[in-house]
Amino acid sequence: CFSGRFLLITWWAFMLIGTSLYTANLTAALTLNTLGTKLNDVLELLNQDKVKWGVISSRNPETVLKDLDDEKYRNLSKKAVSLDNMSHGLNMTRKGDFVFIDESPALHYYQSGDCDMVNVGQEFQSFEYAFGLPKGSQYKPLIDVYLLRFRENGIIDSLWKKWSDGTTACSKKGVGNEDKITLHLEELAGLFISLFAGVILSFIGLLAEFVYATARDTKEIKGLSMMMALRRRVKFIFQDLLNGTKISQK
Repeated sequence: CFSGRFLLITWWAFMLIGTSLYTANLTAALTLNTLGTKLNDVLELLNQDKVKWGVISSRNPETVLKDLDDEKYRNLSKKAVSLDNMSHGLNMTRKGDFVFIDESPALHYYQSGDCDMVNVGQEFQSFEYAFGLPKGSQYKPLIDVYLLRFRENGIIDSLWKKWSDGTTACSKKGVGNEDKITLHLEELAGLFISLFAGVILSFIGLLAEFVYATARDTKEIKGLSMMMALRRRVKFIFQDLLNGTKISQK
């Protein structure tokens, strides 16, 4: 019957599209694993000779590397390329085979708008940001009050998250982010809705065919009302099901 064929086609299309999506994502995952960076820690730079790295001269990250007690971090600073400014470091990174070491908020901010770069590894040193004012400044109490108020209202956290944590469209779906190769339920919603719609349409078609066959019975058999024809058709269906069950049990 037409409804059965339509249901079969709907299921076939669902399986075909689902398999294609899985295959495409698997291919993307294997490709990214092959092309993506293998660096997980900044100290791994010392154990390879393919990728160069650099820090901005006379900037806080360079000072932090030089002052750390760990000799490995000091070697990292000694072998680093001296960069002139932020633009110099970003341009070197875009060319490839180069790692730019700098403050995390700044890197997140610039990388969030540039899908050609990706942040890798973990922070190896943390420090606080602060406002610098002259000693005894009359503006200090006013700034303290408003900073405390903004922090209590969540304004500072929201601004920090917006501009410095890298959670933008580019950082979520840019190069090197593994989340973009994961299929989420939201992305498959249309596929499941199509399957559900196909099942509903097939059921409606089945009812239409049943009613049509019942109406034809009333024309072929004299004295048979519509209700009697419906009961007759339902009886035939149950008989077929019962006979099929008995046959399967033998």
